[in-house]
Amino acid sequence: MEEGMRLASLSCSFQPKRRVAVVGLPGTGKWTLAQRLSREYCWCHIDASRYSNSEDIPSQIASELQTFRCSQGAVITSFPSTASQSQQLQAATSSQGQPLSHLIELGADSEALLKGRVTERLVHEGSGRRYQPSTSPSQGMYKDDRTGEGLVCRLADSEEGFRSRWEMYDSEGVFQYFTGAKIPTAGKSIDEVWKSAQSCLF
Repeated sequence: MEEGMRLASLSCSFQPKRRVAVVGLPGTGKWTLAQRLSREYCWCHIDASRYSNSEDIPSQIASELQTFRCSQGAVITSFPSTASQSQQLQAATSSQGQPLSHLIELGADSEALLKGRVTERLVHEGSGRRYQPSTSPSQGMYKDDRTGEGLVCRLADSEEGFRSRWEMYDSEGVFQYFTGAKIPTAGKSIDEVWKSAQSCLF
């Protein structure tokens, strides 16, 4: 087991290091892309929606970027959504010597389709793992695949929560303080989005 961990650590050391935020409207596939980036490149995945103090998210992200688990790189989801949040995040990460290198926005499909994806979503609270009953269901009925614990519907994923996040998101604002790219997702497979993201990052 120790040998396996050593080899995995060695493999990670050869991966490119990036600090990336994946942004966009709810339901565009940010979590899916972030998880794949995390697996492929040994980057930590920071899901800002799990922070309890919403007013201090930038400094919490900046602090987490300092940890060992994020030393190879990081991919951030659920933040930023507005110009003000982008400014705060850039200031907080730069002050710690860990500014973000890239911002990727996943473009929207139709509002109706996105709302359907979000409102049917189930989440494992302990880890943040997400499941879509219609496309990526859990193996057990309403149970997390790894722990067997129950899944929940988050308030943020209700119709009201979706509407609030849809109206708050400022596509132009999030790019005011970061260099990045916009990737349209309408009609694209997960692999096509993945290839577009790689082109943006490397």
